Amino acid sequence: MKYPGISVVTIVSNNKGEILMVKRRKPPFANRWSLPGGHLEFGEDLENAAKREVLEETGLIVEIIRLIDFKNKIMMDNGKMYHYIIFCFEGKAKSGKLSSGDDVKEVAWVNPKNIEISQLSPAIIDFIKHLI
Repeated sequence: MKYPGISVVTIVSNNKGEILMVKRRKPPFANRWSLPGGHLEFGEDLENAAKREVLEETGLIVEIIRLIDFKNKIMMDNGKMYHYIIFCFEGKAKSGKLSSGDDVKEVAWVNPKNIEISQLSPAIIDFIKHLI
């Protein structure tokens, strides 16, 4: 990668206080839990990218509530460097049926208090620390 990638993730919570998590299928950080998200496409705005990625990975249609934060993340996984600017949004599920998309192995509602940091993608830890 010649330049940092631009990515979005979304924290979607339910009325039980759980957050929507996905287990990554592909590198970086395959087999680790993450927030639904992915790359910004050329010509796409950040909020639409966040909605699209949640739909593709979880089957849920969300409304974006607000931008929570963004981070400049430089990470190593299996000897390869990854550099992303990651924008984290808060979203609310509006409709759809929960299902795993092609990019994820598993999708689940998770109580943040039960999350093991070691099982998470390092890309999202800063965004959910305040929930744990």
